[in-house]
Amino acid sequence: MGRRVEADYPGAWWHVTNRGISKRTVFESSTDTGLLDELIGRVTERGLLEVHAYVYMPDHFHLLARSPAGRLSYAIGLTENSYVRVFNRTRRRDGSLFRGRFWRRRIDDWLYWETVLRYIDLNPVRAGICSRPADYAHGSALAYAGGRGPDWLVRAEVERTVRAWSRRDDYDPTAYESFSAAADPEVLAHLVEGNLRRKPGTIGLAELHRAASQHQRNWVDWKTRLADATRLRTVILTPAVVQAVLSSIRRRVPHRPPTGRSGHDLDAIEAGLLRFSCGLSLRVVASLMSISPATAQRLAVESDARQALEPAFGQLQARLSAAAFRRQFSYLRAQRHASHPIEPLIGPLSSDPPAPLAPVIARPPER
Repeated sequence: MGRRVEADYPGAWWHVTNRGISKRTVFESSTDTGLLDELIGRVTERGLLEVHAYVYMPDHFHLLARSPAGRLSYAIGLTENSYVRVFNRTRRRDGSLFRGRFWRRRIDDWLYWETVLRYIDLNPVRAGICSRPADYAHGSALAYAGGRGPDWLVRAEVERTVRAWSRRDDYDPTAYESFSAAADPEVLAHLVEGNLRRKPGTIGLAELHRAASQHQRNWVDWKTRLADATRLRTVILTPAVVQAVLSSIRRRVPHRPPTGRSGHDLDAIEAGLLRFSCGLSLRVVASLMSISPATAQRLAVESDARQALEPAFGQLQARLSAAAFRRQFSYLRAQRHASHPIEPLIGPLSSDPPAPLAPVIARPPER
């Protein structure tokens, strides 16, 4: 079965990435990165693509892009195919260079947009190539930090975001490094890479950031119904922050005795969050909780069922999930601004928590 892809439409934002086949190096010199710069420039001149951030790693690349004409597949496919032809011709080789069709994930809210932007910038830092994003020559962080960048790089939205983040009226390149480094690279990698591997679905991080506990539970209910009663596997939390929150609660609140169901409330909640909100396998959940995989599965299933059937359990789960989410995104400085600078471009986000079953992101028209 072919890979399911999300619908493209004019104005959609995307995280685009691809990797060399068998993790082969795809950029062997500055000539190669210059070639990709030139090819991206061609599709941007034709109005097929807008690139707002990028990084070229030795064996893969990432783009934070916008699709002005709703033709992302054509634009990226044309760019990759042209690049591979030149790469192979100059090395007298043939065959595939990339591992297959490029990966893409649509961005539907401002918090995930910021998450992808920071993730792209911190790729070379996380790989140990450099200590600061601006020190890497083949990424947009250098351009935003005051260095040179390609003419096709669209800077307005990123610069507006940094101005709002730093609370300045003018753009200060020195503030960009602080903006990029505000988040933990491992947290960003878990969220972004975890969601790239999962089935397409709206990633409502901004909705969760603004939501109170009850409205966060409404968000979960809405997503469940949206998926025809099947839970959407969206990675929104990291295992470390889930276990930190649960540990702090356990130090203050003893386990409630079993009530005829397997496990205790906090055990079931921990298993459910690790399984469904962190996107971990049952084997990894069992290892983190020091239990057997069978017990991990039983607790996760219990959590899934009880959050829908027992209001008190569901509210507790939602409060703990919200606490983990706030801790994970504490670098947002307690909601610095009422509306994010790119919200008009992505879609409106109400300053109030979302109403039950009511989407707050503008959706593309039905075709």
